[in-house]
Amino acid sequence: MLKHFGEAIHGLFPPGTSILWENNHEGIIIQEGNHSEDFISYSEVIEVLTTDFYMNIKLFVGPIINNQKKAPEFYHWIKKCYHLTKRHNYDVLHYIEAIPYLFLHDITDEEQNMISDSLLSDVKEDEELLKTVRVFLESNSNTTLAAKKMYMHRNSLQYRVDKFIEKTGIDVKQFEGAIAIYLCLIMRTKW
Repeated sequence: MLKHFGEAIHGLFPPGTSILWENNHEGIIIQEGNHSEDFISYSEVIEVLTTDFYMNIKLFVGPIINNQKKAPEFYHWIKKCYHLTKRHNYDVLHYIEAIPYLFLHDITDEEQNMISDSLLSDVKEDEELLKTVRVFLESNSNTTLAAKKMYMHRNSLQYRVDKFIEKTGIDVKQFEGAIAIYLCLIMRTKW
C-alpha cells in the first residue's frame, strides 16, 4: 500500500519530491528547489488520494527552508507544529495559518525564534520595513491611517508593504498572513 501511495505522490508532485515515512500512516513530503511555477492545489491532491486509497488524509504545508544547515532543526520543529495543530479540524493547514494555534501552546524561546526565522528570514534585518508593516497592521490594514502615523506618503507606505509581501511571500493584506506576522512582530518586541 505504501509503495502505491508513494507512486501516486510522485505522480501528483513535481520531480525532486521525496517522502520520509514516520510510520505506516504518517509521512513527510519534501519538495526540493523552487516550485512556485508549479502551483499545487493541496485540496485536489487530498481529493485524488482519498478517492484512490479510501483513507482520511490531512496535510500540513511547512515553510520554504533556504538554509540547509538548519534543515534538521526545522524538520523537528515542523513535525512538532503538525502534532500541536493536528487536532484542529482541517484537511490542509499551511504553516502561516498554524501560527495562531502554535501561540496557544507553551512554546520555548528557541521555537519562537524558529517562527521568526521562518517568517521573517529575508527581512529580519530591515527594522524600518518591519516597523512599517507593524504600524500598517495596527492601523487595521488602513494604508492612509498608517501613512499618517508614520508621517509618510500613502504610496510610499503601500510600496513598503508590497516590498514586504514580495520578499517574504506572506500577504499581510489577508487575515491569515496579517495575524501570523503581527504575532511574530509583537513576539520579537519582548526580546
